[in-house]
Amino acid sequence: MLIVCCLVGMLFVTRIFAVALVKRIEYLNERMRLVGEGDLSIRISSPSKDEIGELINRFNSMLINLNQLIDEVYRSDITRREAEMKALRAQINPHFLYNTLGLVNIGSDIGRGG
Repeated sequence: MLIVCCLVGMLFVTRIFAVALVKRIEYLNERMRLVGEGDLSIRISSPSKDEIGELINRFNSMLINLNQLIDEVYRSDITRREAEMKALRAQINPHFLYNTLGLVNIGSDIGRGG
């Protein structure tokens, strides 16, 4: 009878631990699914120092790094586009000036009868 009570108690405690572990894994899996669908604003953390807590915290760190890299690429792209615009302006301005001076020169040739 004592052995049966110990087994039932052990099964009960094991069930509690299993449910707690599965809930945390399902929580992490749900957050990963949301990130997979494009929601990069998710922040999660776990005070637990076990393996699942470590996974949750590392996933959060990965999301923070990913958002920083996306921001960095975005800023780099803006800087590159601004540099391209400056280069185009630098190419256009001399042509505009040359064409304007050419028109002034042609106008002065016409005014002299030439």
